[in-house]
Amino acid sequence: MATVLGYVVLTYAVLMFVFLLFVQHKLGALLEAMNQNLPAFGLSKAIPDWYFPVSFIQMNYDPVRALQRTVQPPLEVAQAFPNYQQLRYLACTARLVHVGLGLAIVLGFVLTRV
Repeated sequence: MATVLGYVVLTYAVLMFVFLLFVQHKLGALLEAMNQNLPAFGLSKAIPDWYFPVSFIQMNYDPVRALQRTVQPPLEVAQAFPNYQQLRYLACTARLVHVGLGLAIVLGFVLTRV
């Protein structure tokens, strides 16, 4: 059973990483726009170029939290990204998927110890 759970968690992690690459591809331009308007989004540090595959995995959720809080973006961002709400939901989904990986790891550990 432990081996099967290990493979399930590993498969989930690989699929999550592929999903994060997709999210990075979709949100790359929006992250650059956020870098140019850091105070408008309530951020103090610049967002790295490969945020989702690298910094996001290290639990640096600040840019995603900023997107979650900012329902109405600054005017120039709103004009440049008419699909801002979809991109915002995609970022929030990536966070939920990452939390799901943590829960899968903890659940796998608990199930193998019982």
